[in-house]
Amino acid sequence: MDKYAEQILIAAISIKGVPRQLDKAVEELSELIKEICKFKYECNNRKALIDEIADVEIMLEQLKIIVNDRLEIKPEDIEIRKKYKINRLAESLGFERMV
Repeated sequence: MDKYAEQILIAAISIKGVPRQLDKAVEELSELIKEICKFKYECNNRKALIDEIADVEIMLEQLKIIVNDRLEIKPEDIEIRKKYKINRLAESLGFERMV
């Protein structure tokens, strides 16, 4: 994420407040869930899926900022767990673990 985008996300958290942004994250996730369900049966909601994925990614970036501030969860901590979970998935599919 570029510095300008990061500044905007930090400002959103600061101005709107953590509780409101956490509620917004839940709202955006639920909207994405709704579009995933539609996609499963209709496959014609391309624009809506793009919009909701973008909204959720923005909120995930804000969540990373919030949890880093409150719980000292660094992006590297998340990357370590993602790598572990991808390795676990790879093994379940019969693939080798990544390094």
